[in-house]
Amino acid sequence: MPRASGDDLHRQLIRVNARGAGAACATLLAWGSAAGGTDQGPPPQPENPAEALELPTVTVVGTTYARGDENNADRNGPLPGYALVNLDARARLSGNLELFARVNNVLDARYYDFGILGENFFTGPGESFGPAAGAAPVATQFRGPGAPLGAWVGVRYAFGGTHAPRETDD
Repeated sequence: MPRASGDDLHRQLIRVNARGAGAACATLLAWGSAAGGTDQGPPPQPENPAEALELPTVTVVGTTYARGDENNADRNGPLPGYALVNLDARARLSGNLELFARVNNVLDARYYDFGILGENFFTGPGESFGPAAGAAPVATQFRGPGAPLGAWVGVRYAFGGTHAPRETDD
């Protein structure tokens, strides 16, 4: 059975991402069992170098409500939706050597990907402990900022040949 490459695994996980963690685990298990065979080497280099550039991925997320806001009535409202653009590129330098680059959040969008509704007890004068000053706690929404622009460049080497059987301790 041919050995599954890391790129194959990445593509399979992207396909099953929408189906949840159970499907992702099944893909990992299937990939792991496929990895036990002989190595067929890296995938062939595309004839056209432009084939090594992947289409930009666009992630679009609609408005979401903060955790703890089950009745959707928080005075701060839902977290706003956002869109992210990511880029991938790779180039085979030789039979087993590949150069890759990735840029996430190309447009450097400012967004929140998590929110939680909780009680803020620091409602007193100067944001001091409110109950000590006679001020009641207030429902407050915390919003977690998403990842900013990020870029990675690297080199990947695929070792070829067949795998020697492991020695076992008896």
